[in-house]
Amino acid sequence: MPEAVERDASILKQALRGAVTDHKAVAEIICTRSGSQLRQIKQVYLNTFGARLEQDVESEASGNHKR
Repeated sequence: MPEAVERDASILKQALRGAVTDHKAVAEIICTRSGSQLRQIKQVYLNTFGARLEQDVESEASGNHKR
């Protein structure tokens, strides 16, 4: 399980960086993981990248994706 959580955190970071946000990848991970898995992903994301996942998603998302 830890490897899957680390993988998801890395995929989210890659999807949120750069000029084009990969909304499909972000939505797939966020919408298909359990609450427990999301809490783990958020913690790994914070520990690995020094940023809060929620803030990164909010800053990169727009329109329907932001809601």
